[in-house]
Amino acid sequence: MRISFSKETVNRLRSELKLAMALNNLRLFTIVKALLMIAEGNSLRSIAAFVHVSERQVLNWLYRFLAERYSWLVDRHYCGRGRKSKLNKQQKQRLYGLICDGPEKCGFECGIWTSAIIAELVFREFNVMYSPRYLCDLLKKIGLSYQKAAFESDHLDEEKRR
Repeated sequence: MRISFSKETVNRLRSELKLAMALNNLRLFTIVKALLMIAEGNSLRSIAAFVHVSERQVLNWLYRFLAERYSWLVDRHYCGRGRKSKLNKQQKQRLYGLICDGPEKCGFECGIWTSAIIAELVFREFNVMYSPRYLCDLLKKIGLSYQKAAFESDHLDEEKRR
């Protein structure tokens, strides 16, 4: 079977390919690359081998593209997976500065940061609630390190004394 795409379609697919590279979206890149290879006249077998999928999958992508056109590809755009952050980039930078200033400067009487105090700071400054358990991940994402407390049982101390 021979399928040919119009020049406009090929150009649009090439721009989608560039967008997929900019978004670092491997799935979109693979689909669009396969469609462009179809437009170039490559066999299904060689396309499937190149993108490491089955021939049936390449056909499914082609049928879906022919039926839904670019609206289907637009659904494949994403800038990451998972839930979006509650704080934007500027807020994270401000939080970084506040934490570096220290808890006393932010109005806390404690000399060290704890996850509960940072959660309170985030709520007070940005009106966003974070679980103290998640704050370790948030600190790591904004470039700060943290320490988790090590707990030891009291009865272990008694055994060491004996």
